[in-house]
Amino acid sequence: QPSDGTNFGSKQNSSATLIYNAAPIVSNLNITPSFPSTSIDLIANYTFYDSDNDNEDGTQIMWYKNGVLQPNLNDSLVIDSTYTEKGDEWFFNVCPYDGENYGDRVSSQVNITIINTPPTVSNVQILPANAKTGDDLILNYVFEDEDGDIENNSNIRWYKNDALQSGLNNLTVINAGNTSKGEEWKISIKTSDGEDDGIWTNASIVIANTPPSVTDVRINNFNGPTELNSDEDLEVSFLYSDIDGDPQVNGSREILWYKKNQTH
Repeated sequence: QPSDGTNFGSKQNSSATLIYNAAPIVSNLNITPSFPSTSIDLIANYTFYDSDNDNEDGTQIMWYKNGVLQPNLNDSLVIDSTYTEKGDEWFFNVCPYDGENYGDRVSSQVNITIINTPPTVSNVQILPANAKTGDDLILNYVFEDEDGDIENNSNIRWYKNDALQSGLNNLTVINAGNTSKGEEWKISIKTSDGEDDGIWTNASIVIANTPPSVTDVRINNFNGPTELNSDEDLEVSFLYSDIDGDPQVNGSREILWYKKNQTH
């Protein structure tokens, strides 16, 4: 309504202007973690912005593995690790939506490559569990690898009374001649798939006593059946041996005599 300072002229209206909804935008697209292994989930991250302060509603997300769309993963923010394999390349794109308009589709700038998962080892043990001086020591364990890689260049270390036995490195069987009663033997193993190593895992045992043995048992020094006079005393003899080098303890030995299948 114009005025000349004295009077107002006729009021005039402008043409109508309609304020349209502004499409939202997205930025800062990235996948975390930056160096995922086979056992790690992939997470899509981005920043949603709407100049009208509209809430995000129905944004489209598309995932690509090795350049191929994975339609079963559409609109997922998190990709479970079961969908990934070592060596895969992944990226995603986002088309933002505020419930009224879609914004421009934007792709993550960096492809994420799934890296190798180090192997693991379980059930590490030295067999037999009650090993004696005359027993070989056998390393037993279970090798596991998320990527399905085979075992390659694992490290094995044997320790006797905490001292490294470097001459036995990477052996899975230790000859009984290397052990003695009372020694503590420990095994440390770090498995490898040829690309990455796992962590050191240990097991230990103590070498138990080996019972003594006797051979060449004789009566009155005869080797085999014989006839003796009734006035002759009977005397037993034998050869005693003990792999641990323990001496014979006479008071603790047991000798049983038999007469016509009767014990005396």
